[in-house]
Amino acid sequence: MARRSFSFLLARRYLNPRRAVLSSFTLISLIGVLLGVLVLVVVMAVYAGLERDVKGRLLGFTPHILMRLHPEGGQLGPVADWREPAEQMAKVPGVKSATPFVADNVIVDIDSFQRPVLFYGVETSDASQVEGITKMLDVDHYPGSTADMGLDDRVVISSTLADQLNIRLGEVLRLYSTRNFDGVMQAYKSIEKPPIREAFKESWTKVNELLAKGWKQEGGKEILTIETVQDCGDRLDGIEKQRIREPERELIVNILQALQSGDVDEKAGVCRFEPEVRKDLEGWLTDLSKTDAD
Repeated sequence: MARRSFSFLLARRYLNPRRAVLSSFTLISLIGVLLGVLVLVVVMAVYAGLERDVKGRLLGFTPHILMRLHPEGGQLGPVADWREPAEQMAKVPGVKSATPFVADNVIVDIDSFQRPVLFYGVETSDASQVEGITKMLDVDHYPGSTADMGLDDRVVISSTLADQLNIRLGEVLRLYSTRNFDGVMQAYKSIEKPPIREAFKESWTKVNELLAKGWKQEGGKEILTIETVQDCGDRLDGIEKQRIREPERELIVNILQALQSGDVDEKAGVCRFEPEVRKDLEGWLTDLSKTDAD
């Protein structure tokens, strides 16, 4: 007679007791083991599916390999001519696509609320990049979201950031790179300054008076005396060299360039301008007179 194993005898003893066909303790033990194994299998299956989903979302948007430029003896920098390296990488066996990207820590500013975030810029003409962004969109809560950003100023942000800053579709965000922090601080400091019509009231008033009273018309041309042009140019040039707001600086530069575009007649002591130049000058002066101090 073959010798039976101890485990078989033990199992037979519990499953076929002498007093009952199947005892209550045995039934409870079997159900407990069954439920434990069932829960374990279900949890492992759920986590396996979640892992695949997370990997698909992240790897669909984040590249497997990042190629960065490390100049010899220099710091990490951007790849200026990325097309040639991208074409070479795409020819490597196993590489499905190679596209440029931009990544940086930036400060997002919306309605006077600032928050540091991580910024990614991708090549939207690459179908794989757009597909990766599409999978990450929360279309249930934000049905108007799309990965087709085109060539305009649209961006895709996380729903967490949108909820924290109360951002809605169509609102304007400003991004300030931390790489140019000195420039950002200078921009903020320039905003704190009053408009040029207040900071340089004497020069501003004089320029407006000279241009308001100095125009003459002759032969379809608009005329200013050379003395008026030089006086206005010197005053505006002095203002432009100061720390002022960039929008105001751009307007002043436009005015200076327009004043230099006239035909100089030294014998007559005048500068002749096209009528469109006078119209542009008056428009820029009007814009400068309306800049807000806030």
